Amino acid sequence: MNKSLRSIAPIAILLVAVSVSAVPAQAQKNAGGQAKNDDAKLREKEKARSERDARRYEKFKTFSVNLYQTDLEFHDDVDDHFDQVQREHSAQAFDKNVAPPARPTLVHDGDRLRLQTGLYDNKMVSDYVNRVGQRLVPADSDKLYAFRLVAHPIPFAETLSTGTIYVSTGLLSLLDNEAQLAYVLAHEMAHVQLDHWKLKSMLTLARDDFDQKNGTKRKLIGLGLGAALGVAAGSAAGANPSTVAEWGVAGATLGFAIGGAWGSALSLDWDTVQENEADAAAFKVFLNQPYDVHEIPKLYATLQRSVKQDQRVGLAFIGNRRRTAERLANAEDMIGQMKAEIAAKQGQFAAMPPDFVRVMSTLRRDNGILSFYHDMFQLAKSNLEYARTNRPNDPAAHYYYGKVMKLVGRTDDDRKLADEAFQKAIQFDHRERNYGAHFYRALALIDQKNAGLNTEIAKELQAYLMASMRFASEEASLANALPGNLDDLYDYLTEVGDVKWRPIVPDSMKPAMMQVGTETQRPESPLNRTVTAAKPTAPVKK
Repeated sequence: MNKSLRSIAPIAILLVAVSVSAVPAQAQKNAGGQAKNDDAKLREKEKARSERDARRYEKFKTFSVNLYQTDLEFHDDVDDHFDQVQREHSAQAFDKNVAPPARPTLVHDGDRLRLQTGLYDNKMVSDYVNRVGQRLVPADSDKLYAFRLVAHPIPFAETLSTGTIYVSTGLLSLLDNEAQLAYVLAHEMAHVQLDHWKLKSMLTLARDDFDQKNGTKRKLIGLGLGAALGVAAGSAAGANPSTVAEWGVAGATLGFAIGGAWGSALSLDWDTVQENEADAAAFKVFLNQPYDVHEIPKLYATLQRSVKQDQRVGLAFIGNRRRTAERLANAEDMIGQMKAEIAAKQGQFAAMPPDFVRVMSTLRRDNGILSFYHDMFQLAKSNLEYARTNRPNDPAAHYYYGKVMKLVGRTDDDRKLADEAFQKAIQFDHRERNYGAHFYRALALIDQKNAGLNTEIAKELQAYLMASMRFASEEASLANALPGNLDDLYDYLTEVGDVKWRPIVPDSMKPAMMQVGTETQRPESPLNRTVTAAKPTAPVKK
């Protein structure tokens, strides 16, 4: 080791020790791994990190806003950047709004899946969610909002600068009541109210200037600290004055380098800070509504439990384990700070509206089906259990619950539950839209290895074949004529007690149907009547 290196080595050790203690927790974010599974400690850690980030964000925001107000060139650059963001968001909204409507599609085993490529298009559900959202908009707001649903089992929510708010069916399927729904929508709305997209444009373009200014400042701090430590180290070692001076210069050089690295290594997750700001704004909106604020931490607790059951629930930002712990702690803090205001509202909370259970039963059924095809079985099971309980005459809820239990069931009791669900699907499927239940019912009977059941087995398989042919005929003859949301129409009619209605084919369409061979094989349209399954002529032999 040469003389200069010998001089720097002890100083470097001192500077590293000081820098480690001085660098914010961002540089030590992996510390405390032993307490990773301790939720209480995790929440405290995230709370401290959140408070530190909030201070740094406020400093960064002040710098950016001031630059926007005083620097004409920067002002124009920000406006151009934000204009581009709005163009992109308008294009995103357009793509979702004009995406092809969901149509029933055969996948396998007679399953009919409505493939939703754009918005979740059940109007009964989406209109209800939009109504809840519109009630939250401040009366004096000059902004317009649209609250829309996207069909996807992973919980997420996003807000466009245009005022459009998207919430996934996966997130809504985890909510217990309208209060939690209102909070989710109020949070997303707050991003627009607080002009977060415009601020993001400012922060993005101001970042280099901010880093340069603060990096230089930290280099100078490192320069002074390094020199002082160098002198102190030299004096402690009993060096002569010239050597002490050398150590001071060496320390200053190393301190300048470490200060520069410190400055450039600093990063700020402003999305997280803005999420916390939106939470705080939503909390204030919430207090002016007839909802119990204690439902807010319950929402985050539900997210935590769901992520533990299936980590894919936490793939989006809102379900991130670190974030839910932090937001749960923040919500509890806000409740503690506003005890007086909350106490004044006691007895004024709205009861759970029947509309919530009604529409969520439909949504959870559909999200449960999506979850099943994404192999998110825990979410599928819980969603479909809710739908079956609150819509006991819904054949699709019973059918897909049976499919989940048949696939993931481990015991004879699980398989029995699956078979009972298929039987209920058959009982309530007056329109034979989930005719695969006949197929699975036949398999359950075959598993019993009882020759006396052969006639019933054949009956179920024949019913499956007949329903399959009727559906194929319907698709072939009227694929372009029937609306893609026909199943929704059936849902609406079932809501009002009509479980057997089928669309009547206009006379003008019958010649076209005959051209595809439908009418020549069966004079009466399958849409106008229910065809009874033919009685099997011989039992199935074992």
